[in-house]
Amino acid sequence: MFDHQKKSPFTFARLLAMSLILSLFMSQTFGFTQSDNSSSEKKKATESKGRYSAEAGKEKPKEENIKPVAMAGKATLLGQNEKKGKFPWLIVGAATVVVGVIVVLLLTKKKESKTNTHEKYEFMMKWGGWGDGDDQFIHASGIAVDLSNYIYITDIGGWQYPDKVKKFTGDGSFVTAWGGHGSSNGQFEGLGGIAADSSGYIYVIEQDNHRLQKFRSDGSFVTKWGNWGNADDQFIYPSGIAVDSSNYIYITDQVGFPSPAKIMKFTSDGSFIKKWGGELSSPGPIAVDSSGYVYVADSMYIHKFTRDGSFIMRWGGLGTGDGEFNYPLGIAVDSLGYVYVTDNGNNRVQKFTNSGSFVTKWGTMGSTDGQFDNPEGIAVDSSGCVYVVDSGNSRIQKFRPVSSNAVHDRQNSSLSLSDKGILPTPLRTNGLKNGGSRRGNK
Repeated sequence: MFDHQKKSPFTFARLLAMSLILSLFMSQTFGFTQSDNSSSEKKKATESKGRYSAEAGKEKPKEENIKPVAMAGKATLLGQNEKKGKFPWLIVGAATVVVGVIVVLLLTKKKESKTNTHEKYEFMMKWGGWGDGDDQFIHASGIAVDLSNYIYITDIGGWQYPDKVKKFTGDGSFVTAWGGHGSSNGQFEGLGGIAADSSGYIYVIEQDNHRLQKFRSDGSFVTKWGNWGNADDQFIYPSGIAVDSSNYIYITDQVGFPSPAKIMKFTSDGSFIKKWGGELSSPGPIAVDSSGYVYVADSMYIHKFTRDGSFIMRWGGLGTGDGEFNYPLGIAVDSLGYVYVTDNGNNRVQKFTNSGSFVTKWGTMGSTDGQFDNPEGIAVDSSGCVYVVDSGNSRIQKFRPVSSNAVHDRQNSSLSLSDKGILPTPLRTNGLKNGGSRRGNK
């Protein structure tokens, strides 16, 4: 499943340090015992030599035959003592290193298991339904959560209905909406990704207008940048967007012709910084964690980069198994660094560590609570509550994390987990299905 994965040098340093400390302790402990044993054996050898010499004197053998035998016996005895002194040291040292490595691995595993306490999520609520009303959606796609836990949804109207951004409270109460067909400020053509920064500004991608627009949280227009082209401040087909903790903007430009697909980095006012990712085929959803690492869904893989674009690793592949995908259309990272991916074609959400190790999953095809029909965007608020855009069902589903103990307690209650919507998983961003605008879709 993994194409490339780096181990933490800090982990190996801890293993080595603890092994050396244990080796030193064991060496000091067993070293003195070995020295005492060697002295005792030397004393026995001397006494044996004396007795042999005395007996030889009584029998009065020829001296030329005695000395070689005695010397040979001494040499053999001392050689055995030297070997006894060397090999136990090697065995003790090797055994100590092995024991040290095992102990540290067990301690590290125990620490990681304590950190990962939220491996299941409980259905809380839902809102939406198909339509053009304030709390309804034509084609909900992208989602973002601001620092005040307000929810922003991109709703793609197609040709019949206007594209809009809709704002809700965390419990689904409608706040405001803005948008409409067109290319003027505040209007949209082909909505893409959406993200919120730490200052409360909202950034919205337009695929058909090949640009980004920046708004205040009430929907009032601030600025825009981009148009069709290959220049550093232009886009061919922009798709996903994410904002890091320093309010730098990351945008995926999805279509490779006439230039390679790429990831572009800007300041919050639209000044170009750099771009990378020419090896990507069709980058879409994108997210950035609190350490500045960038995660991008590209075809059936998740790619991880530094904030400056250096490749670190990737994981995934086409399939239905754990860690495999059938079009990942949403990606988010929580405050602990866990990565959440909406697996669109498999109608589920998968959760991973920041190094790509599978943690858990939930969801199947359907319309009941906790089921999905083509999930797209995903986000997590400051309380750890998870919001999933259930596009095919024209609704938003909200989940909350529950610890393993809480799940166990609920299993013993009169209300079953399936009735409560207990399902295994998700911060910001979203994406669109690779290779085309949503115009004309339901």
